[in-house]
Amino acid sequence: MPRLATILVSGLVWMAWGLLTPVVSAQHADHGHSASDHVHGHFCATDSGSDEARRHMAAYLNARQAGLLPRRKSASPPDVGDEEEFNVLESGAWTPLEFRVVDITGSYVLWVEIAELNNGNVTPGEIAGFRDVIFEGTPAQSIDPSKGIFENIHDVFGLPPDVDGDGLVDILLYDIGRGPTGTLGYVSSTDVNPNAGPGQGNGRDVLYLDSASGTSNLTTLAAIAAHEYTHLVHLSSGWDEAFLTEGYAEYAMIMLGYFWRSINYFSLPDEYRRTLFEWRDGGGPGAMDYQRAGLFITYLANRVGSMGVAQMLTGETLKGAKGIDSVLVMHGDDLGSAITDFHTANLYNDRSFDDRFGYIEGGRSSIRIDLTGREINGETPSRTGEGGFQTRLTNHAINAGAVRYVRWTDVSDFQFVFDMPSWRFFPPAFQEQQRETLRGRNRVRLVLEPDDGGPLQVTELLGSEESTHFEGNFSTVTAVFTHTNPEAVPGDNLEISASWTPRSVATPVETLAEQPDPDAPALSVWPNPVSDQLSVSISAGRSGFYRVDMYDILGRRVNNLFQGILPGGTTHIRSATGMLSPGSYVIHLDGGGLQATRLIQVVR
Repeated sequence: MPRLATILVSGLVWMAWGLLTPVVSAQHADHGHSASDHVHGHFCATDSGSDEARRHMAAYLNARQAGLLPRRKSASPPDVGDEEEFNVLESGAWTPLEFRVVDITGSYVLWVEIAELNNGNVTPGEIAGFRDVIFEGTPAQSIDPSKGIFENIHDVFGLPPDVDGDGLVDILLYDIGRGPTGTLGYVSSTDVNPNAGPGQGNGRDVLYLDSASGTSNLTTLAAIAAHEYTHLVHLSSGWDEAFLTEGYAEYAMIMLGYFWRSINYFSLPDEYRRTLFEWRDGGGPGAMDYQRAGLFITYLANRVGSMGVAQMLTGETLKGAKGIDSVLVMHGDDLGSAITDFHTANLYNDRSFDDRFGYIEGGRSSIRIDLTGREINGETPSRTGEGGFQTRLTNHAINAGAVRYVRWTDVSDFQFVFDMPSWRFFPPAFQEQQRETLRGRNRVRLVLEPDDGGPLQVTELLGSEESTHFEGNFSTVTAVFTHTNPEAVPGDNLEISASWTPRSVATPVETLAEQPDPDAPALSVWPNPVSDQLSVSISAGRSGFYRVDMYDILGRRVNNLFQGILPGGTTHIRSATGMLSPGSYVIHLDGGGLQATRLIQVVR
């Protein structure tokens, strides 16, 4: 089973200022969703994987399967004004507090800490406002704005455990953290364990929300309630691994029309290359694991709908990647394809290009990964290996379920091959099996952008030792390498090879002659075709270091014709070509901050 996050109690970090403002807790909360004054990202401490959490969860599931849970409580529900003692988690320990019933609906009983009523932190107006945002309806973008949070979640994800059989959720509104800690909500798996020790939990379905700061913005508190209540409902079938458990709760907020978490991890290659299901303590810096988890589940919802996501969340026998894949297969899809499309959508996010390659939600319409500054310039020969117009990448690591992007610009007649070389390190008897395994879980999608403005071309390739050739001129060629098994940690190594002709070489001479910069170097060659000796003329508009190389059509450097300082003006170079095999060659000039190329033919 994949490693799960081990944090003490369920919760999510929220700030109670106006709109939901991303923050990171300055202290590690024992429970809930904590915040500090440092604005970075939401941070959730859901305990879906510690031994203690799994013990509580297993005890509930075993009792339910054995029929040991109450069918229906015979006692009447409490009345407004009734008072009762509940246990709450403070500093990692269960502590009793006194509560009073202030509101009852068909879904929940709202209890408020008596001290918070007495000191005026919770007013009658806030109690009425709480009912409005929790029970009466959800925002206009919600799956059903006419229904409240609980009813919408019940319709999609099902019901909470109902461990006490009364059919109601007890919402405890109290001063979490006993002061302005910023912790606004949590749930605890201890509450559903019918065998929890004395003073541990409450033996009820409990949603804990903050009264000190949470009531300052009830819309924010409603979003927290949607997230946390999804955790509580998820306990009915057992929490999944942390990445998916938090992803479902993040998606619930989106489904109900609440806060769009900012997607900041796209700006950091190390983050979007990270193992897809990885979950770091606290959800990673700036809550980037939350971003990735919520975005992934949102993308899956775009493919199979909210009810498809519900099938994933409520699965009891299959969890993790296998559980998601089983649901996708029922919808005529599969996890490998979804992962490849997810990473493609994150780069292009354009449904007019392909429905699979973008997000439906308006709040996600503008996010995309920017490769600017990380492209391979097809007009510049490689300075490694044999040089020339080629790329050779060996031991190019790709993490489980993750992506690597490689983009070439201004290329023509592009040739490409990729494979996973590690199968060669196995004994001969196992090489074929390992090769098929590695090739089966790694794939590449090539997206070619013709230089004439035509539609993007998409090609899917699996690992192979054979080269694929793409004729034509392309402004960009983008390879989206994806590892399609998020649980095959640590991932694999790729071996990538590409060669091409610079696009300028395949462009008519008239286009090459156009120089918008009057100081740009000019390159002339004659005769062309050439037999024994080639003359090269360099007209340098400015002084500087210049280099002239000759490459064969596969991009391999065959000769250096000149390198050195030129003062400006015109310089003539002669080069013997009698030893060259007949065929096409490229003369490439690099200097003065600019470049120029010419194609020649060697004949006999």
